[in-house]
Amino acid sequence: MRSLFWLSPLMLSGTILVGLPNAGGNPAATTPAPAAAPTVSAVPAADPNQELAMQNARRYRKEQAQVRFTVFSGGCNRDRKVALTFDDGPDPKNTPKILDILKAEHVPATFFVIGMKAEKNPELILREAAEGHDLGNHTYHHLELTEMHADGVRFEIERTNQVLEKILGGPTRWFRGPGCHYTNEAIQAISDTKMVRIDSTDNPGDWAHPTPDQIVRRSMRDLSRGDVILCHDRIGETVQALPRLIKEIRARGYQIVPLADLALEAQHTPGFHPAFCQRADGVRIDRTAKVPTASLKNASLKKQQPAKVTTGVL
Repeated sequence: MRSLFWLSPLMLSGTILVGLPNAGGNPAATTPAPAAAPTVSAVPAADPNQELAMQNARRYRKEQAQVRFTVFSGGCNRDRKVALTFDDGPDPKNTPKILDILKAEHVPATFFVIGMKAEKNPELILREAAEGHDLGNHTYHHLELTEMHADGVRFEIERTNQVLEKILGGPTRWFRGPGCHYTNEAIQAISDTKMVRIDSTDNPGDWAHPTPDQIVRRSMRDLSRGDVILCHDRIGETVQALPRLIKEIRARGYQIVPLADLALEAQHTPGFHPAFCQRADGVRIDRTAKVPTASLKNASLKKQQPAKVTTGVL
């Protein structure tokens, strides 16, 4: 989630790449100037996972449609249940390994996918859905939302949902921005597209490549009822840590459930309000961003004056 995935010059033919100052300590990001949206690759009809994947995806979309929250980051303490989520995939090297472990352990997860990577690896999206996992939207280019106007944020969301619709027959309502970093303007754009912003209450920081032991220790240190655990399926150390992490979660009496189950249970709990992680790697809100006065032609656009970013929630 903290790393940048470079865009193919062929994919962005006819675009200008603009360097952006980065708000999250990530490598410098780039934003494409106006260009025609790339063509979504068709999924081969012969793929054996396709029918089951479409079935499971439809079921999850029905459950997502019942969620009334505009933001959910876990926190319902009624039962000892947690949800496991993975960002930044699909990764041809490590996502299959993650899926093998989840299948062997009978554990459901939610994969927040990058649109351009999903477009290149539709077979992995199909496998995720066919094996009972839910899908979320993690933007198309994996750029910092704090460096975009509302039109750019909407483009990132809508383009990724178009890719998922082509592969699985419909979009997702789950959305998580890179780094869980947002501006007020970005949050409004997420709301305008009818998405549910999914943050995290348990973040072991695996994006920075800590050791497998550190990943498990950090996650277990913060584990509590209703947690949304945030990991990355592109990280090799996460692959190594995952079997032990699942074992430790279960040893403490927790059940790992789909994200929709957790959100709907919280929704039906009287007095529940979504929790927020306010640590350094939690939700960061830029309260000073200004809405552009004129409509933008750019799909994603750098701000002229980068605004101060503060930690906290609205």
